[in-house]
Amino acid sequence: MADLKERGWTHSEMGQLTIWPMAEDLAMVVADGTRYKADGSMLEPVRACYTICRDAKSWKIVTVSEVDPSFLGPGDLPVKAPA
Repeated sequence: MADLKERGWTHSEMGQLTIWPMAEDLAMVVADGTRYKADGSMLEPVRACYTICRDAKSWKIVTVSEVDPSFLGPGDLPVKAPA
């Protein structure tokens, strides 16, 4: 996160989500998003892959990894252009 903050990042907005249930309490999520700077300008688009699990009554992130822009990641889902 330090590198992102040094480049001016302040927040991200998520767009397309694709979820693959893997078990009753386990799933993989691919999320497309956009990272923004404080002035509202776009820093960069991002695609991330999350493994999540249900712990009691809430879902928790177990792992997160960023998908390199030259790859589509799991499912070869097309990337939607940021708004």
